[in-house]
Amino acid sequence: MNKTITALIAFLLGATLSAVIGFKLLMEQGYQSVIGKLADNTIFYQQIEQGQPALTQSAIASSLERFIHLADNGESSVWVSPSQHDRQTVIRAKELQAQLNNEYPPM
Repeated sequence: MNKTITALIAFLLGATLSAVIGFKLLMEQGYQSVIGKLADNTIFYQQIEQGQPALTQSAIASSLERFIHLADNGESSVWVSPSQHDRQTVIRAKELQAQLNNEYPPM
């Protein structure tokens, strides 16, 4: 009986610790995505102010590539249930990325 209780407690502690670590990693990845988007927007605004639309559009294409990749990975995950609106947003982003890459090829 004592070994069973010890094993059960050890299992529950291990499962709890694994869940906490997994949640931390998930939250960290989401936070880093938000910080990356904020940095991108700051750069875009500065480039627009300096009258560098080609550089801005090239940077937007690069940003789109990263977020399209994240969206595609999320859509194929069992943890995400994208709506039809989400799918349309990704399609429009891919169209814009293709347009920008044709006009301003990556450097």
